[in-house]
Amino acid sequence: LADAQMAAKDKNAAAASLRKALEIKPDLLEAQRGLIMIDVDAKRFEQALKVARDVQKQNPKSVAGFALEGDISAAQKNWDAAAGAYRAGLKLGPASELATKLYSVLRVSGKGPDADKFAATWQKDNPKDAVFVFYLGDEAIARKDYGAAEKNYAAVVKLQPNNAVAYNNLAWVTGKLGKDGAIAHAEKANTLAPNQPAFIDTLAMLLSGKGDHAKATELQTKAVALQPNNQLFRLNLAKIHIGGGKKDLARKELDELAKLGDKFPQQAEVAEMLKGL
Repeated sequence: LADAQMAAKDKNAAAASLRKALEIKPDLLEAQRGLIMIDVDAKRFEQALKVARDVQKQNPKSVAGFALEGDISAAQKNWDAAAGAYRAGLKLGPASELATKLYSVLRVSGKGPDADKFAATWQKDNPKDAVFVFYLGDEAIARKDYGAAEKNYAAVVKLQPNNAVAYNNLAWVTGKLGKDGAIAHAEKANTLAPNQPAFIDTLAMLLSGKGDHAKATELQTKAVALQPNNQLFRLNLAKIHIGGGKKDLARKELDELAKLGDKFPQQAEVAEMLKGL
């Protein structure tokens, strides 16, 4: 209870200082955004909406106020109102952030066909918007629609040939689909952005899947060294050791993970793997 009271006290103090900032500069967007976040968190939705409407009046040519209004409605799961606000903002001009938000609320409110129709129109009208296409890739992964994800990430790397994250994600979904080219995409990600543990992890797992356990072990050991607190990398290292027949090394990693107990949510998988050894 004391913690909750302290947190409430801190939020009230933060709100007071934001209001003070707005007395000095009434259109300070960062302060308005901060105030809205605090109000939404406290479920003071009407107050939050009032601030969003102020932003719209102060910056009639900016999409910011409509984005905030949509976010407030989305926080209440009022999907139609959220979609309306995002659409109103998009009338001011193309904005990737608003397009992704509109697509998202259409999907989450069960209007998949409307979402797809909007996405198709948006991409036709904004063929160079890589941000939106990248978002579609992430969203497709969340739905486990790996075919759609592959198509979208492939479109992103055409638009942005130096986008290492897109290459990494493309490698991952290509691997998931069991298609050729996954390792090449992962290598490209690692060339564009060396020493990124997440990219090294993707490449290592793909190499292990193709039977190159020695190279995979070398890479995954490096990923673990770069980010020792990422226990998923350690779990993947154990998987690579198992693939390469190195049961003792796998057991060493799995025992370390088992010691973490509730701190590592994949304990069921760890127990299953230990049993397999």
